[in-house]
Amino acid sequence: MGRPTVIQMLLPFRNEEYQYTSVMEPEEIKTLLQSKTKINRSFYFSFTDKKYIGHVETNYFKISSSTFRPYGIFCVAQGTFLDENRLDLKFKINDAFEYLYLIWFIVILILTIVGSIMLKNWVFVIAFPLMASIFRLYFIGMHYYVKRKLKKMLEAELDLSPLH
Repeated sequence: MGRPTVIQMLLPFRNEEYQYTSVMEPEEIKTLLQSKTKINRSFYFSFTDKKYIGHVETNYFKISSSTFRPYGIFCVAQGTFLDENRLDLKFKINDAFEYLYLIWFIVILILTIVGSIMLKNWVFVIAFPLMASIFRLYFIGMHYYVKRKLKKMLEAELDLSPLH
């Protein structure tokens, strides 16, 4: 594990990894996911009749949910086929939201500094960090809400059993 980036230090979002076994073969899983996934590598939200948005490769897939609109795009599931019936599944926040939060954090930091120095008003020292904290809590809540739903959906759809 390398040194964490600035975004990883500022954000509380952990990449959570799970290992599963499935009664389905990897080829069956790939075929099922391909039939239920709107192929899109950029992970922007779009209306579709398919259950997932993303892409499915030979031994790897990266998808997000399109069923709980518009919040499904907050969390991305990355799956890797390890061997016959084992699957490694990692859930992470969509990169676009990580960068959005970083930009929001920098803007709030600048406004706090400028507001407290230029206007000589210390209300900025309290108000802007409070706004940044509320925005951060919203992102945390949405990430965990969507991750939980996406995880349950994939476990049921792919007939997954966790490895202990």
